[in-house]
Amino acid sequence: MNMFTLGFPNEETRSCFHKIFAESQRKNKFVNPGNEIFKQAKNSPLFVDKSHAIASINRIVRTYDSRVCVTRPCGFGKTTFANMLAAYYSKDCDSRHLFNNLKIANDPSFEKYLNKLNVIHFNVADFLEYSQIGDIVPEINTRIVSELKSLFPQVNYYSDDKLVCTLGQIYSATSEQFVFIIDDYDLLVRRRFPEENIISFFHFMIGLFKNSNIAPAIALVYITGILPVMRTASQSGLNNFREYSMLGSYRLADSVGFTKEEVNELCKAQDMNFEECKRRYNGYNLNGEEIYNSFSVIRAMRNREFSNNQIDSVAFEVVGNLIRQNFKGILDDIKFMLDGGRIEVNVTSYLNAK
Repeated sequence: MNMFTLGFPNEETRSCFHKIFAESQRKNKFVNPGNEIFKQAKNSPLFVDKSHAIASINRIVRTYDSRVCVTRPCGFGKTTFANMLAAYYSKDCDSRHLFNNLKIANDPSFEKYLNKLNVIHFNVADFLEYSQIGDIVPEINTRIVSELKSLFPQVNYYSDDKLVCTLGQIYSATSEQFVFIIDDYDLLVRRRFPEENIISFFHFMIGLFKNSNIAPAIALVYITGILPVMRTASQSGLNNFREYSMLGSYRLADSVGFTKEEVNELCKAQDMNFEECKRRYNGYNLNGEEIYNSFSVIRAMRNREFSNNQIDSVAFEVVGNLIRQNFKGILDDIKFMLDGGRIEVNVTSYLNAK
């Protein structure tokens, strides 16, 4: 019998297999997900440090204002910012080395919550693959509750299926608090899911985040999307959320999207023409801040070419399909603006009914 000795030929393959093994051992996907995604973003040569905004979020943790909704369009880095928050707050990982050389490290609040809270982090799209009928609430309950019970086996659970009940039982037994980070909370609305699925999901959200019984268990809620928070009749079903939008960005004005200074630095580093970048992608003014769409800027830097990046995106395709329906003459108005015209719109009167 011929015998062979096996081993890793070099450090590259050893590191690769070590990473695969580590990921295969990770049991939790949604609860305390770790910092790997943010680590990958930080390793990019085009990484822009937005960590200073964590200080603003830290000020509202465990307060009456701890429900935050960021409702900016696609391409402004909402997901990247959410991943950074998950890496900063999440227990069961050590993110100090990722933040030590970032802006937040110089803020007095840096140590206060660094890897000290339990994080429940998911994108609504994560559960679509599990639900063929579009009702994702049972899947969210099942998968997250399963992870929580594995993480807190010492708790005497009397309910098997509801996340809201499970959180309450964990808090009563351990005083552990949670941060919710939910990306694309409006996905069911944007993809035009059946009304009953949309209502089911938002009732789930209301049951979690407007429930006074478990409010002490939830230290922070940070959700992102395009649409304003779901409204029911004339009242918002989630009216305890503070919305940070293109119209009212307040202290988060420069946290999502790139500022003029940040784009200028990227252009210098990549030897790209800043004035051309500004001509292509400038056009947003938030609380006096000149803000650029980060997706467009990053793609231009990567390709080393200024082009109409949004045209190739799925989001633009969806918007284009809606525009072509010419609802209330929107297509006609856009044609008029393309010819140099200006249209007056009362954007504050918009209500999201679904």
